[in-house]
Amino acid sequence: MKIRFISVVVALISLSACVSEGGNPYGRKTDSANVRAANTQVTLGVGYLEQGRVEEALERFQRAIAFDPRSASAYTSLGVLYEQISRQDLAEKNYAKAVQLEPKKGAVHNNFGQFLCRVGRYEQADAEFKIALNDPFYDTPAIAATNAGKCARAAGQNEQAEKYLRLALSKNPNAIEVYLPLASVLHQRGQSMNARAFLQRFEASGLPQDAEYLRLAAQVESKLGDTKAANAYRERLENEFPAPEQSRSTEKPDSGAVDNNSPGSTQ
Repeated sequence: MKIRFISVVVALISLSACVSEGGNPYGRKTDSANVRAANTQVTLGVGYLEQGRVEEALERFQRAIAFDPRSASAYTSLGVLYEQISRQDLAEKNYAKAVQLEPKKGAVHNNFGQFLCRVGRYEQADAEFKIALNDPFYDTPAIAATNAGKCARAAGQNEQAEKYLRLALSKNPNAIEVYLPLASVLHQRGQSMNARAFLQRFEASGLPQDAEYLRLAAQVESKLGDTKAANAYRERLENEFPAPEQSRSTEKPDSGAVDNNSPGSTQ
């Protein structure tokens, strides 16, 4: 989860660094020397954060804000930092500040929505994802739709989750990260045959088959009456992911799809 959080920041840096004043649809000047200096400081800070050097990362992010007080990437970086050290109050303050500075930018709303979902504030998270999806200049709306779908699933709103996840696929048919949560939602909605199809697509993708996949596959095959296949998945689950991993719920909120906007995946 730590690296995925950091990817969010890297995505913000990449986005702000590559947009010039003339090509910025959000109306903010991004090619000044101070903005470039701020982006450099954020990049250095992210490097320190990846190494677990929190104090040095904090100093770099603060320097970034000194160079550019309107740097959404710097404030998002601070949000990431404070979330990693379990200071949710300060994390929220900085994610919200990024939204205040870039109120039209879908990527920033997506980031804030992920944080709100992680702390269980699902309705507020959904509102942020909706704003992100309404940004006509947002390069990777499939990521926000995926995150919105996962959040709705965590909130137990499976019908809404299916809508979001299918929206993500409509915007990016190759969004492999959608297959597993969509299979889970379909299974819970009584559509186990369709769930099996998405599990098969997930398997064909070559992504690692973790405990969540194996547990869900066993449940789907059991529901469809294939006892042999269900038992095979359960045996793999017991052998490859012994307790306490097996006790982990498939509905636990995760860190969301990173919007790399390239750029986790979180822009």
